[in-house]
This record gives sequence, structure tokens and C-alpha cells, in this order.
Amino acid sequence: MSRLTAYAAAHTPPAAAAGLTAATASGFKTHAATGPLATAVDDLQYRLGGPCVEVLTDPDPLLYLQDIAEQGDDPQSRWHRLAANVVDETPVRSLLSLRLGVDPGPPVASLNLYATEPHAFQADTITARSHLVYPAAVALAYQSERRARADLETALRTNRRIAAAVGIFMARHRVGYAEALAQLRTASQDTNRKLRDVAAAVLDTGELPPTSVRAGLPGLQPGRAGKLDC
Repeated sequence: MSRLTAYAAAHTPPAAAAGLTAATASGFKTHAATGPLATAVDDLQYRLGGPCVEVLTDPDPLLYLQDIAEQGDDPQSRWHRLAANVVDETPVRSLLSLRLGVDPGPPVASLNLYATEPHAFQADTITARSHLVYPAAVALAYQSERRARADLETALRTNRRIAAAVGIFMARHRVGYAEALAQLRTASQDTNRKLRDVAAAVLDTGELPPTSVRAGLPGLQPGRAGKLDC
């Protein structure tokens, strides 16, 4: 992603900065940027709306502001609030956002180019950058799929180790599945360690790691992880 934004900025002469926006579970996020200028304008768009966000759902695969100062002075313009804030807070005066996607799937991201001059992105520049869209989208989609596959494999390995640790704890302490899993989770909280790390300790020793973090609390008996006497 960093290489893509750097390439786009370097090979688009009017561009002073470039960023890459993608949707996440918690909202829109800049996954790569050539510097703080791109990040600043991206953040304004996430807060106020703008081309880098709307191009991901707009029928037009590219959106732009050719004269941000002019739009900021016009209360009737589509992105008036954004434009006014961009003029107040940054030197950016024109921007171009292109949707990156591979049909029939959803858009992968938007590539955003920022210039400090108005009307910086003319028809020939837009056409040249449009040729970059499809191969960039394919590369990002492949990267996303590869990361998702790696995350799934990691999750499966972790779940198998946790299940094995629960089984060992059940056999060793003669408790049921729910109680064994609850003990592992309590130990995870008490020791401020991830559940997978607690499971690894059980696989190595057959016992939960020491809960020294909470050993001094009233009512907590040593050797009974997470059990409070009420």
C-alpha cells in the first residue's frame, strides 16, 4: 500500500501527496499515505464527508474537487463544509479520488491524490491515473485475501491449542468443559496474558500459570485461580 501511494504521487506531477482509504469495522481508515498532508485531508473527509469516502459508493468511479477554495466559498456546493475546512487547515486546493475495485466484488479502497494548486488534475492526468486503478485493485484484493487466509489459519491453530489445553485441564482436575474454559479465561485476565498464551502454559505444564497479580486480594485463595470466597 505504501509503494502504491508513493508511486501514484511520484508519477502524478501535480500531486503533492497521496493516500489510500479503506473501510474497516470501526469506520474509514488511511492505510497508507505519503505524509501528514494526505492524512490530514483524509481525516477531514472521514469527519465531514468527501470524495475519498463517497467514491466507494458513488456510481462514478472517480470524484474530484478542482477548486477547493471556490467550493468553500459556495454554501450550495456538494462538499462546502469539507472545502472550507481544508482551506482553513491545509494548503491543498484540489483533490482527486479514484475507486479501486475488482468486479463483481465490493470496492477495495480509494486512491486519493492531493495538489496545492487549483485545477491541478486535468483530463490527461485523470486518464493516466485511471490506467493504474485496475492493476492496483487486483494487487490489493490479492493482498487482502492472502491476509484473511493467514488470519484464518492462525485462528484455527490457536483454537486447536486452546481446545487441547481445555481437554488437559478437564482430565487433570476432573472438571467439565465449561468450568475448564472458565478457569483458563480467568487466568488470562488475572495474569494479563492472552488466552492462547495461557493455553500454551497448560500444554507445557498441565497447570494454569501463577496468578500472582491478584494473589494479595482479600478472599482469593492461592492455587484457586480466579475463585473468590464470598
